[in-house]
Amino acid sequence: MDLTYLIERQRVVDTVVAYATGIDLHQWDLYRTVFTDICNYDFSSWNGSPAADISADAWVANVRGVNGNFDSTQHLSTNQVVTFEGGNPSSGKAQCISYMHAQHYFKPETMAEFG
Repeated sequence: MDLTYLIERQRVVDTVVAYATGIDLHQWDLYRTVFTDICNYDFSSWNGSPAADISADAWVANVRGVNGNFDSTQHLSTNQVVTFEGGNPSSGKAQCISYMHAQHYFKPETMAEFG
């Protein structure tokens, strides 16, 4: 394992952390930085909808519209396994698989508003 591998691996992990931090701190500009302009979102295993391409700006607005309504959220990412195309960290293509545990909270006062 060389220094380039470690540096590039950390950059990938930092991107995953920025995803969670952006949502949890409602730093939507930070959250936007983790996406390319067009992304393919696949939640088929969760809700049965087919994968779809969507602009990052539309995605961020959607997430902000949902997660921005909670009094607090906590997104934890663990067990990051980072691989690089062809095993080459300079390839420009990486994949990170991690466990994401997300919690979403409303204060009792907020819940009372929903009656």
